[in-house]
Amino acid sequence: MTDEIPKTAFSRIISVKDIYSKENFNFNVTASKIELIAMSNLFNLEKISSLSARIQLTQSYRNNAVVMTCKFSAAVFQKCVISLELVKTHIQHVFVVEFVEQISDGSPNIGDFDCFLDEQVETITDGKIDIGPVLVQYLGLEINPFPKKEGITLASVYKQGDLTIADEPKPNSFKLLLKDYKFI
Repeated sequence: MTDEIPKTAFSRIISVKDIYSKENFNFNVTASKIELIAMSNLFNLEKISSLSARIQLTQSYRNNAVVMTCKFSAAVFQKCVISLELVKTHIQHVFVVEFVEQISDGSPNIGDFDCFLDEQVETITDGKIDIGPVLVQYLGLEINPFPKKEGITLASVYKQGDLTIADEPKPNSFKLLLKDYKFI
């Protein structure tokens, strides 16, 4: 195996016929070091030290779909938005996704899909599903966009004189609108 970073951050392709032959298809997945680096780069993080998931795939008989239930955990390192110190976050999340067959025009066969349910819909392509990108998407949704080190405040990092935005007077909005107009 080479140390090149793959084009997709995380990929696990599974044949649908393997799922249909069993009542429940359960397995664990863990990201390799190279995949963790690729995901860290994808999300512009300092580091993702671990990603593991427990996957359950079942066949849905109402529309011949595959239902994926996933419970994952990850350890993510980010910079604090205030102090720029390294912050470690442990993420745990459970989600359900439904993979459906494509019909002849390429659109998914979603049947009686209700957009207000928690289930999301992905497509089965050439008799296969790729659970990796779905897992990466849900990881991205769980990453805190504004990580903050515990116990740190803006006032503890910056001096009061540096924070002068609230003290500045606000300009009159009518004067700003009318400043370019000349009245004769």
